[in-house]
Amino acid sequence: MMPVATALLVPILPAKESGVPGLQWCRLLGRWERLESQLASLAALASTLGGGHFMCRQLGSARRMALAQQRICLLAGRYGAAMRCELHLVYGEAQAGRLRASARRLRRLMRAVRGPQVVTRFGLGNNEVDEIGAMCVGAASFLRGLR
Repeated sequence: MMPVATALLVPILPAKESGVPGLQWCRLLGRWERLESQLASLAALASTLGGGHFMCRQLGSARRMALAQQRICLLAGRYGAAMRCELHLVYGEAQAGRLRASARRLRRLMRAVRGPQVVTRFGLGNNEVDEIGAMCVGAASFLRGLR
């Protein structure tokens, strides 16, 4: 991200002579930074309100919350957190008795995690991929226990 001091000094210099971006570009960067900050705060709020809901009694509310959190995470570019939300939805569907839909969702998620481009495509670290993969294996074991 661009330091605040640099963002304030850039518009003072003439854009054509110095090769420095103009005022409009700096405003766009400022808007982008504010949006990123707001999305991070919103994602934190959503996770506090109940994104991880797999043993919750208000399943409909928890499902809507997990979907909202997943959308926020995707907008913010936090793909690992979005995959965790997908895993919460797997547990929620199993809790509601929709085992086939839950297993289908889990298979899709496992394919995405085990795919060859998951590290480069989503910008996830190897540790995060391994962690989500292990969580998927745990969810698969949970589903097998329900059948």
